[in-house]
Amino acid sequence: YLAIYAVLSAVGLVTVLLASVWWTAAALRGAKVFHNAMLNRVAFAPLSFFDSTPVGRVLNRFSSDTNTVDSQLPASVWGFLTNLLAVVAALAVQTAISYWFAALMVPILLVYYVIQWYFRPSARELQRLDNILRSPVLSQFSETLAGLPTLRAYGETARFSRAFIDKINNYSMSYLHLNTANRWLGVRLDLLGGSIVFLTSLSSVLSQAFGMHINAGLVGMSLAYALSVTEILNWVVRQATATEQQMSSCERIKAFSKLDVEAHFYATAATTAAAAAKASHLVGGASAGRRGLSVHSPDDRWTTWLVGADSDAEGCFEGVR
Repeated sequence: YLAIYAVLSAVGLVTVLLASVWWTAAALRGAKVFHNAMLNRVAFAPLSFFDSTPVGRVLNRFSSDTNTVDSQLPASVWGFLTNLLAVVAALAVQTAISYWFAALMVPILLVYYVIQWYFRPSARELQRLDNILRSPVLSQFSETLAGLPTLRAYGETARFSRAFIDKINNYSMSYLHLNTANRWLGVRLDLLGGSIVFLTSLSSVLSQAFGMHINAGLVGMSLAYALSVTEILNWVVRQATATEQQMSSCERIKAFSKLDVEAHFYATAATTAAAAAKASHLVGGASAGRRGLSVHSPDDRWTTWLVGADSDAEGCFEGVR
């Protein structure tokens, strides 16, 4: 038994390691795609966009929302998947020990589903409200710093301080409601967890009463799994809810990834390739590929901007020389 246990443990460790590496690489690639798509659009957005969009909203996209997509969302999805598989395995073990447990767990699982179905829409909208109310705080702070000499000159620092405190209070209220909703979920999940332990004990008693003799060691293992299932099921519901909440950041980044850009930043592939070749020659023969310039995509605004793919590109580089 020890040899079999050691082999299974080694296989489990290697599998978890490979899965973690693969998941991390996939998460980094996805976050990079989201960030670059948004950056390419915002960097070349028309001036009317910056006139109508507060600075705090843009900062929020590139700070809080980007951090959510980079670190929090992959961890939530990974936690949901691993905990879900752990719950399925634990329930399978308990069902194999006592069939009564499977029959008694059906109403508990239905209650879990109803709770998460009731909680998720509210939590999702509260998270969206939290993200929305964070932008005015960042906008007010950055604009106040930029115009601080003017505010001091006209004696308006107190008024702007009060406005900033009001925005912080509004954001704090949304954050408080979000955490209150999470506590509401936690109380009900803990109550259901205690019910699972009780049903596990009851299933063991019913098995003995109906002539299904169960080894005492198996009963102890069933109770141990029941305690773990209680915590893991809580995390399944929490991680599923957190994943849905954090997907609002992807939605907000996706909206910025569809912004219109200035018309003159679109160039044909031939124009881009020619400008890149001129730039490569003028900087000493460095290849466009080594400089990170793509000469194959006509939609690559970065390439167009870096090499100056317009009628004055050559004159600009000649001036630099």
